[in-house]
Order: sequence, then structure tokens, then C-alpha cells
Amino acid sequence: MPRAPTQQWVSDHSGATGSATVIRATPAEGGRGECRTIQNVAQRGAQQESTTQEFCEATPGAGDWQAI
Repeated sequence: MPRAPTQQWVSDHSGATGSATVIRATPAEGGRGECRTIQNVAQRGAQQESTTQEFCEATPGAGDWQAI
């Protein structure tokens, strides 16, 4: 899978800003669909927070990604 570009975002509620970037994509367990590791960076005022989370497709090709 080619790397997706970084997606920028702005919160409708708090005004925080940030980005989400796919940093790794691997076949899902059993070879059905794929899993992606996402790096999220959020900026709230002067504070920046970075987290990573993995998502896998529940049904290959259906677009129903679930955090694991």
C-alpha cells in the first residue's frame, strides 16, 4: 500500500489542530484485509501530544476500520 498523505484536521469543539499519518500498513492476521498504524499529533494551545494507534479492517475492502 502506498503511504497516504498526512491528513490535517481542526476540532469543531475545542479549536485544537492536528494531523494523522499512516506510518505502517501490514496484512491483517490470516491474510484478509490489512492493518494500519496511525500516528496522531494534536496541538492544544502550547501543548503538543503524539500517539500511535493500530486499526484493522473488520471486513476486507468494506472500509469498516476498527481500533485494536
